[in-house]
Amino acid sequence: MILKDYQQTALDDLEDFLTILDDEKSLTSAYKKFWEERDVPAKPPYQNSISGVPQVCFKVPTGGGKTFMAASSLKIICDHIKPDKNKVIVWLVPSDTILTQTYKNLSDGSHPYKKKLYTDFGYNVEIYTKEQLLAGENFSPAEVAEQLSIFILSYDSFRKKSKEFYKVFQENGQLNKFVAEFKNSEELLPDAEINSLIQVIRHYNPIVIVDESHHASTPLSVEMLKNFNPSFILELTATPKENSNVITYVPAWKLKSAGMVKLPVIVYNRHTQKEVISDALSFRDRLEKIASNEKIRPIILFQAESKGKGDRATFDKIKDELVKNFDIPAEQIAIKTAEINDLKNIDLMAADCQIRYIITINALKEGWDCPFAYILASLANRTSAIDVEQILGRILRRPFTKNFTERRLNMSYVFTASADFRQTLEKIVAGLNSAGFSEQEYRAVDENEFIELSQAPIEPLQLEGLTSEKSNHEENTFVEKVPDKNNDTRNNQNDSVEEEFQKADELGKEYEKNFDNETVKTRSVEVLDKMKYFPMQEQFKTAEKIILPQFFYRGESNLFESTPDIKISKEMLCKNFSLADKDTKIDFENMNYEIVSFDLYEQENFPRYKYLSEDAAKSFLEYFDKLPPKNKIKQFAKTIAKKIDKRNHPSSQEIYNYVYRIVSNFDNDRLQDAIQHIEAYKNRIDNKIEDLLAEHAKKIFMTQIETKKIFAKPSYQLPDKIAPTNFTKNIVKSLYTAELNDMNNLEHKIITKISSLDNVLWWHRIRTRKGFFINGFINHYPDFIVKLKSDIILLVESKGDDRDNSDSSRKLELGRLWESKAGSDKYGYFMVFDNKPLYGALSFNDFISMLKEM
Repeated sequence: MILKDYQQTALDDLEDFLTILDDEKSLTSAYKKFWEERDVPAKPPYQNSISGVPQVCFKVPTGGGKTFMAASSLKIICDHIKPDKNKVIVWLVPSDTILTQTYKNLSDGSHPYKKKLYTDFGYNVEIYTKEQLLAGENFSPAEVAEQLSIFILSYDSFRKKSKEFYKVFQENGQLNKFVAEFKNSEELLPDAEINSLIQVIRHYNPIVIVDESHHASTPLSVEMLKNFNPSFILELTATPKENSNVITYVPAWKLKSAGMVKLPVIVYNRHTQKEVISDALSFRDRLEKIASNEKIRPIILFQAESKGKGDRATFDKIKDELVKNFDIPAEQIAIKTAEINDLKNIDLMAADCQIRYIITINALKEGWDCPFAYILASLANRTSAIDVEQILGRILRRPFTKNFTERRLNMSYVFTASADFRQTLEKIVAGLNSAGFSEQEYRAVDENEFIELSQAPIEPLQLEGLTSEKSNHEENTFVEKVPDKNNDTRNNQNDSVEEEFQKADELGKEYEKNFDNETVKTRSVEVLDKMKYFPMQEQFKTAEKIILPQFFYRGESNLFESTPDIKISKEMLCKNFSLADKDTKIDFENMNYEIVSFDLYEQENFPRYKYLSEDAAKSFLEYFDKLPPKNKIKQFAKTIAKKIDKRNHPSSQEIYNYVYRIVSNFDNDRLQDAIQHIEAYKNRIDNKIEDLLAEHAKKIFMTQIETKKIFAKPSYQLPDKIAPTNFTKNIVKSLYTAELNDMNNLEHKIITKISSLDNVLWWHRIRTRKGFFINGFINHYPDFIVKLKSDIILLVESKGDDRDNSDSSRKLELGRLWESKAGSDKYGYFMVFDNKPLYGALSFNDFISMLKEM
């Protein structure tokens, strides 16, 4: 194993520092001069944690080969610190997993680490565990005098408050032979027996290697280091603490160019946990096929979501799912948690190892080393915040530290099912930071051409809604029954009841905007008692008499009887809507694929991300198994129809027929793309139906407006108090003593400016779906109600400059219509954009200028 250039640079830095220290004889001066020679005079001063003991740090990202660097540094340190003394090394590690790996690799004569030690020290090298030292196994003063002795020890064995700590401080007859070597002037620990292991280690004034040193910065850890009576301390970490004396920073991009890490990280967001499992399995199978010539067996890390005491059931459930529903052999699955360790004594890199799937939470967060781990599949609930930060680094190390011709093997992969993909991306940045990729600002980058993929034959993919989900890709069929809308309604009602029970135990849940008898009926006493109410401000109490206009359908009247006016609803306008004659033209280009690539760019050390282009995304998706299109269009259409069948109109059968007309025009590639991104396609079709409904409702509405059958009349009365759970009292002239605080930046900018104007009396934040709305061919909830001193009442809707879509146009048209029918001398409607308004709307500056004159 040859040192990479950045590894050699680190060793050269170590040599330089020790040479300067030999000359300067002062740690502070040597550290200062070391950085001044590199034109970095502003480095923090040397932190002298243990007086007089040189203590320096290598900052190396995960996957950078810290253990090999440490093994290679021993000769340099010994030549400067112990040229004629016994060469004893204390090698500290933070966990049993790392201890086992380090001991195994340093003890194996065929391993590059041990070969390096043989090259530097001859064959007189001995590696010890704590147990071997306590037993005096091949451990005597004579042997230590003739060899390089490396003690592989864990932090816990030598830090107080651990069970193992007292063993190394206790009397040990096996070590009596060392006591005779002690000098009268020897400084012994007063609280340890003279023949204890800690006294023996102190006697040899060892060089200490601290692996993952960010775990060894507490006062207990510093005391532990002092107890060793070290002659030199070398820290190894991806994330140094502030008190670390770093003498070399390994650039993250160097690791990538040297073939040490699997970058970029491709992040693929799915809709359900089942899709995460199915796609991760499918992708892993394809990776193994292309990796067979490289003798790589790709492994998936399934990260379960912790359920506390029920974790064991969670792991068993995932394993049972893999075995029963995906035909994964049980011997290929391992569970690794704090309590369960199926990986004990298993060499995952061995040719005969069967493990391909590992289920964990965060048990692999530190020091677990298996370059075959390629895929991290997060099984957190869609609404939960995924926590890949702790174990993302476990999939970064590249097998055999080389660049592969098949570029898929140079990357790592994360599969999630997150409702908040932006938060997921932030977690992944945090995970890369934890792996030593510098924690700095990240930003999107311009789209670059993605890699070309193999055009290997494609096999079938399993879909949600199939009667079986076998990974052997059997021929499956969708459930034939058209969804039962009434059944869905019953389920939704049950959900609502359950939610009400939950609300009784939660403080200050959402408030029903109109606090009337109907509200009281739908709230439990417990919830009503816990709600925090904010009344109208005394100076604005006259607002209680305001009744805002809404649209009504005029009732019939004759000589003998009359029917009441009926408040208009979108559902009423869509009663006779039919999809049978509607067009199926939908643009399925530029789909919003949630597939992101994290990478290092232009020799930078911090990760940035970009969404893959549509072509790049499709190229990536070619590596998933495909569902044969024959005889599947019908079943697929039913799956889509069931997902969007949530309306009273049109009927379930109409929706299915419409979706079938759309899907039947898909070619094989488009059908496969739809299968892989069922939610994205569902959303496009759902939006199309919504557009058709809105256009139908608008046509009916406008006709009835023209014939005077629909008119505006006073209807909505402002409540005397509100109870927002998230509120603000900080903006002047609010109608209530507190207002709902859910504003984005533009909304906040608009209302703070409005409230500062002299001609404004008060303002109120409308709560979406609960407050006042303009009822028409859509239900439009403006952002604010504003009362001017002139008695004019304004509705204000804000829109970001990116919101120039049909929805904004409909809202603007309906708002303007409401203003004219309610009475433009008393009411006004404004849609406000930051800079680039739709036709008929205003920019922020123009709106404020106009408002000042009203």
